[in-house]
Formats: sequence, C-alpha cells, structure tokens
Amino acid sequence: MADNTIYMMEKDEYPKDKKPYHELVTRVYFSGRPETAKEARLKMSKPLVKKVEGPFNEKDELVEETEVDKTYIFKATKFQKSTLSPIKNTWWAAQIDGGDICDLETNKDNLYLDSNKNVCFKYKVETEKPVRIYAYGSKPLKEISILINPKIALETILIIGTEQHSANYGNKLMFPAQAIREARSNFKNEKYLTVILFTDGYNSEEKKQIKESLFEHNKSANYLEINSTTELIKYLNDGDEKSNRLKPNSDEEVVKIGVIKIFAHGLPSIFDFGLDGKNQYSQRFQISDVLKLNVKSFRNTEIYSYACRTGNVSYDEVFDKNWESVAKPNESLAQKLADFLNATVYGYIKRSNYTSTWNDGGDEAYKKDYEEIEDESVTGRIYKPWDWDEVLWHDNGAYKAPKSGNTPLNLPNELYKFQKRKKPVKSNK
Repeated sequence: MADNTIYMMEKDEYPKDKKPYHELVTRVYFSGRPETAKEARLKMSKPLVKKVEGPFNEKDELVEETEVDKTYIFKATKFQKSTLSPIKNTWWAAQIDGGDICDLETNKDNLYLDSNKNVCFKYKVETEKPVRIYAYGSKPLKEISILINPKIALETILIIGTEQHSANYGNKLMFPAQAIREARSNFKNEKYLTVILFTDGYNSEEKKQIKESLFEHNKSANYLEINSTTELIKYLNDGDEKSNRLKPNSDEEVVKIGVIKIFAHGLPSIFDFGLDGKNQYSQRFQISDVLKLNVKSFRNTEIYSYACRTGNVSYDEVFDKNWESVAKPNESLAQKLADFLNATVYGYIKRSNYTSTWNDGGDEAYKKDYEEIEDESVTGRIYKPWDWDEVLWHDNGAYKAPKSGNTPLNLPNELYKFQKRKKPVKSNK
C-alpha cells in the first residue's frame, strides 16, 4: 500500500520573521486534474516566548546587580507549544532607559541552547542606565522581559511602638503623634513613605485616626500594622509590592531604605516596641536581631532612634566621668546597626523624653484642633485629672520633637552619632 503521508521537516536555516505563525502554501489537485487545483494554506504556530529569566553570570548564578562592561546570560525558558524550533524563532531586543526597543544581533557566539534546552543569549552591559531585555517570537512584551540597572528609589520608614507602660491621657498616643509630625513636617511629598504601627494597646478608633492623619499629610503613604519584630524585619528586608527591595515595581524602581525613624520605648540597646505589654518579648529588637537584616535592602541609610538608651549597654542609673567604659556606646545597638548596615545612626546614651509632644506653649492655632478619643484602657490622669477614659490627639501630630531625658545621671544629653568603625560622637542634630 502506498504511503500517502506528507512529511514536513524544518530547515536547518531559514529567514526569521515576526509573524506569530509560519505559513505553508501549496496547491492540491483532485484525481490528477490540474483544472481542479485549489490553493491550501497551512498555518503552524511558532514557539512564542512565555518567560524570560536572568541575568545569570558565567557560573550560571542568578545575580541581582550588573556591572558595566561585563557579559550576562538571559534565558527564554518557556514557550508556546509548537513543532518548530524555539532557538530559530526567538528574537532578542534591548530598550535603554525607556527608549526605543531595538533588536539585538544574534550569532553562534552569543546564542545557544543550554542543557535544559533553554534558549540562552549573552548580553554585554554597556551603560549604567536602566536596560530592559526582551525575548520574543512575534512582538516584544514588557511582561516577558527583564529589567537590569533599575532606578534606585529610597524609602522613609517611621516605626511606632506601643504605649502600654504609662498609657494615660497625654502619653497614650505620643509615639504615633511624633510619626505624624514627621510626615507633616519632613515627608509630606515623599513618594515612598511607610508608617509601621505595632498595634497592641491601640483601639480601633485610635488606629483609624492615626491612619487618617497620615493620609491627610501624605496621600501616597503606606500604612502597615504589625505585632512582632519578626514582621518588622520581614518588611525591612523584603518591602512589599510597591517598595520591593529586589525587583522593580510598576514604576520600574527598586526601593531601598534611606531613612528610619523610631518612636518607641527602649531599654539599653533594645528597641522595646511593646514595653510592659503581653507581647513584650516578641516585640523587642535587640543586638542579636541586627544580623537578621538584609544589608542589600539598605542604601546610605540614616537611622534616628528616639527610644531610650539605644547607644548604651548598661542598666546602671548613676555614672561618673568614666561613663564610656560602663555604658560602652561603641558596643551598643546603635553601633552594631551602623557597623552592619554601613549606616549613620543617631541615638541617645540616656533616656529620651516625650513630654514635649504636647508642649504647645499656648499656641492657640494649634490648640483649637486638639481631639479626644475614647479609650477605656487608659491608666493615669496626667494632663487632665478629671478624665479617665480619653486620650489626647491632634491631626497634625506632635507639637515638638522628643528630647533628651534626665536619667541615668551624669550621661550626656546630646543625640549621639554612630558610624561604621568610628568612635561615637555628639551630634549637632
């Protein structure tokens, strides 16, 4: 019996085009009669690229950052099902700094299949500008591309601890008030501003007011509620969809941490975000937690701690002229952060003091906008002896920044500056 099967074989080489299919055109005769000839078209889908990965170095390791004048490998790893060869139908292109998408020349030296049959392309980086690498069969698509040298943006993070230590009328919302003051005074136009609130002890109305006040001063701010230092560390290391530390966001920016300001209680070399609360120990950030931070998530970072005794390791309450040998600021949490993150850290050797939060000096314009929020949990009568169940709030936040406290005795009042491998010194801030 005759074999009437039609066999088609792909040529070793043929011109590439950008149609989503290859078309085979033939003429079919019926019973050998030319007058019955009909044209037949057979369309064969191309192996369109579905996923591209990279950049990889020469050791086949995925890298986060590239360097000018070095060559990296990009891989097309998933394709639409087709009988045709992916390597013969894949185009590679580059787009520099948002400009035109330009096809790249391929040859036997820069295009090959790896052991997993991925289509691999070698690309030499020649600019520090953002470059988007495309692999495609018919049309370059942003979602099937890799951006290298993305723009680096910096995020400001304001961290708010709980007030369960002396939760009275004036103190209860002093930490959130300081964060809102910062948002209003210094970061109202900040593109990447995140306020992180440890929620223990704050009721729903207090949290609502904090959030609304934040958005009143910076509509694009990010507001995050957490309840442990584990959650805090995760955000610092990874960010979120908008503030991704490793991958470009929708604005094609990788967001590193530029500034951190901390408003919370503190013990010597401890950020105590939950002092005297039921979750106190899971809400402490200590020297042992420093190594859990991802250095790559920080960029020339400045950290301002307004917690007590960040630059002190001692629990002593009285010091003498040799205080440095006991307080050991060079071994403190502030110094460890500076050393590990190559950051500049500002912190107090002694306790900080938040009584300045509502010290309005009789400013009538400010005073007229005070609010009171119902809170059955308040425990003291400071500032307003006749009210037990309300706390003080202002949509503009604190009137003044925190300052140095009076204890421990014989320690310097100034905010100290800590830098990598340098002796801590008094700051002029």
